Amino acid sequence: NVIVVDNKSTYKSYDYNQLRLCMDQRSIDFKTKHIYPTDLLMKESVEHLFNTYKPEIVVHLASIPRQSFIDDDVIRTSKVMCEGLVTLLELSKKYKVDKFVYASSVLVYGNCEGVVTESYDCKPQKSFALYTNLAENLIRQYKEFKHCILRLANVYGPTDLANRVVQTYVQNSLNNETLIVNGQHTEVDLIHVDDASEGIAKATVNTNTNDQTYNLTSNINSKLFDTANLIIQTVKKGKVELRQADINYPCQGIFDNSKAKKDFDFDIKIPLNEGIVSYIRYIQNNK
Repeated sequence: NVIVVDNKSTYKSYDYNQLRLCMDQRSIDFKTKHIYPTDLLMKESVEHLFNTYKPEIVVHLASIPRQSFIDDDVIRTSKVMCEGLVTLLELSKKYKVDKFVYASSVLVYGNCEGVVTESYDCKPQKSFALYTNLAENLIRQYKEFKHCILRLANVYGPTDLANRVVQTYVQNSLNNETLIVNGQHTEVDLIHVDDASEGIAKATVNTNTNDQTYNLTSNINSKLFDTANLIIQTVKKGKVELRQADINYPCQGIFDNSKAKKDFDFDIKIPLNEGIVSYIRYIQNNK
């Protein structure tokens, strides 16, 4: 059985109707009726679920999805990323969980170049990456259960409401607005949510991943300028505005996913062009 905990936060970034539509779709995808609107900061409520269901595995995806959300509410988001994590770790120890899986981010590497494997020295820059790197190190301190840390690239696809770059570009294009690209040569690793979720599921149940860290990435960097133009060509609306590169955004190398391929057969099934087009169709059909 799968138990889902989601506090249905809008991060003050979108209206509740958008969230409700996405939660309806997620409920279908989850294939479970056990969905609880509980916040990680409500320790007694979270412990009640641990005590009731006695989970064997905890998969922690409930972090803050973007730096801007932290900047908008530093106190609360810091509590979620730190205190919320510790609550889950302590309850996992208390209720004898077998394995703890954590969705981290490639941003923990900071500025990097060349081929970036999991042994690359982490030098996180802004608070999102710093908290995420701290979370990784905290998790490794708990020897009472196995852990698996998955450093995800930039996820995009259906039911995303975090105003990440691809979602923002698609929405702006559909509204015939401007797609702002900071730096003509700025590159990011983009991974479709279906590939990311399948990778998380495989890593969760495979014992090869016990006490290991992985890059869960596409292994390919894409220019944001090209991605924005692909979206405009598909939608046939909008325009690109090219600006100077963001000096606060870390330079990124190629995040090598070969360890994930070897240990739990991780694979990218949805190429970027196909994923972008299908994502646009999804949004058009679910307005």
